[in-house]
Amino acid sequence: MIKVKRILTVLTLFLILTFLPSADTFAAIPGFAPPKRPIKIFIEGREVKLTLPILNKNDRNYYPFRELCEAAGAYVTWDSVNDRAIAELDGNRVEFNIGRSDYYVNGVYKVMPDATTVVDTSVNRSYVPIRYFMEGLGFDVAFFITQRYDIIRVAKNPTEEQDVILQLQGYRDNINTPKYFPDSYLTNEQFINKGYTYGINYTLETAQLISATAKNLLLTHFNVDYKNLNGFYEKYRYFFMPEAASEIWINGKKYTNEEYIQLRINDIKTYQISCESKVITDWSLVYQSWGTGIHTRCRLFIKFNSIKPEYFKKYNMKQLQTNKWYYVDIEVPLAIIPSRNPDKWKHAEFTFDSEFIYISEFKELT
Repeated sequence: MIKVKRILTVLTLFLILTFLPSADTFAAIPGFAPPKRPIKIFIEGREVKLTLPILNKNDRNYYPFRELCEAAGAYVTWDSVNDRAIAELDGNRVEFNIGRSDYYVNGVYKVMPDATTVVDTSVNRSYVPIRYFMEGLGFDVAFFITQRYDIIRVAKNPTEEQDVILQLQGYRDNINTPKYFPDSYLTNEQFINKGYTYGINYTLETAQLISATAKNLLLTHFNVDYKNLNGFYEKYRYFFMPEAASEIWINGKKYTNEEYIQLRINDIKTYQISCESKVITDWSLVYQSWGTGIHTRCRLFIKFNSIKPEYFKKYNMKQLQTNKWYYVDIEVPLAIIPSRNPDKWKHAEFTFDSEFIYISEFKELT
């Protein structure tokens, strides 16, 4: 009987330990919880490798004060008399009273209307709302939602380009393309470190070349004026391999490269397209999908000065208004494509492989 009780006791302990939530499942501070989605923190473009969990309460994200301040380069001290955490950076000074909602920035008294500082006694760390102490140190703080995770961006002088690249890095790689070669998918990191294989030199320089080619292709495709197409044909065809041994599929119909170029010219004339654009991309957004396609993620900003609505119907696109700026995220597939007559015209080393892949909806720029 005693033996049976021991077995039951051991079994009970096993079940408790097996199904006990891990440290990442709940917060040690009452009323706090982990964020609903993974969060990455970037300070001046560099991802911070966190050693403790981010905690959330009332949609405010908290993190240990000392660790994040020191990651930003601040000098951190502790005032044991007043239970106050202090950080100084570039002439800015923040002081947070632990367990309270009031704090000081450069000696000016402030109050957090929706938050209080708190101590996680399990790790002996003071958790403070990230936005309040980083802004107090002179940083601009932004929050971005991406496909894979959320981003807290901290920077002194952020640029639009840096912010867009961070957001584009948050997409999953598109590997839902035909699997011609089962081992051909390469992440960006694998791509720039693979070396010379199958006629391609997989290096950082190659990724830079590909991203620049993708950007210039989009700019050429979306900076047009139906009233003046002088030189467009020569400029546009640079991105296509002449007499390529592959086709481009559009709306279920296949086109040779020459036919696709002519299709674009006909569309510009027929639908009276006049538009201007700009593009943001980066070498870190290049990866190799299944098969031979090398994809580059880009953000396209576009304004149509003139266009007939029938164009959007033809390509099953959301109708955009003229004279308004929009943006959309796109993947541009490029490849080294075999050709029966590669010297027919001058072309890029990596040429257009298939239609653009739209990975977001068009959104009006505000």
